[in-house]
Amino acid sequence: MPPRRASNAPPPDQAQTSKRFKAWSISRYLDHSGPDGCPRRAKLRHLDKVDAGPVSDAMRRGRAVHDAGEKWLNKKLRRLPTEYSMFRDEIRAARTHLLSHEACWAVDNKWALTDWFAADAWCRIKVDLVVARKDKHRALMVDFKTGQMRTHRIEEYRMQLELYAIGAFICLDDLEYVECELWYLDQGIIYGGEQDGYVYTAQQANELRKVWALRVQPMLRDKTFRSRPGNYCTYCPYSSSRGGQCKY
Repeated sequence: MPPRRASNAPPPDQAQTSKRFKAWSISRYLDHSGPDGCPRRAKLRHLDKVDAGPVSDAMRRGRAVHDAGEKWLNKKLRRLPTEYSMFRDEIRAARTHLLSHEACWAVDNKWALTDWFAADAWCRIKVDLVVARKDKHRALMVDFKTGQMRTHRIEEYRMQLELYAIGAFICLDDLEYVECELWYLDQGIIYGGEQDGYVYTAQQANELRKVWALRVQPMLRDKTFRSRPGNYCTYCPYSSSRGGQCKY
């Protein structure tokens, strides 16, 4: 007979593991601890690197749109890609006052700037556009979004924009204000910025550092990675219904 597992032992998806998150980003945090997050899924995706299956059409298109925008900003394309046509004036102005695009910032656990691949990289932040406003002491952070804006994800959007503000004051000099926005290319919608209250001072960014240092602790300390079943299980690539490693 095969050996039996003791009745008080945790099921496989709740077993202790020596693996832990030592670094994080907004996507890792949301996968683990966000409103639709699941620690088990985050471990399988980011620590175990388990294949999640074919890339969806929506994700493939999103990458293509980002790549096209990057080429245009680099002046490798003469014509603005059609996907950006609803933001023609905004993105042309952005290219004129561009500080950086596809910015990749990494900080250590003291919020000091470090290299993206450094051993002490603790938090990584990617920003599609970093633009200088006419007032040189003010900068604009922009993330391009394809697909629909989802009102039930406002909390996730807010957290993403908070990290943009934190990163800006660490990585850019002589700033007094940082404005953070999401551009929904397919809908012509801008979420964030001054109209939605996403303008930050250095003092506010410093306070947000404290908030985030506490917020990510459960994720960084997690060794159990328990499943958190919910409606999102139906589309999780690791769910049992899809032949995955999770029992749900």
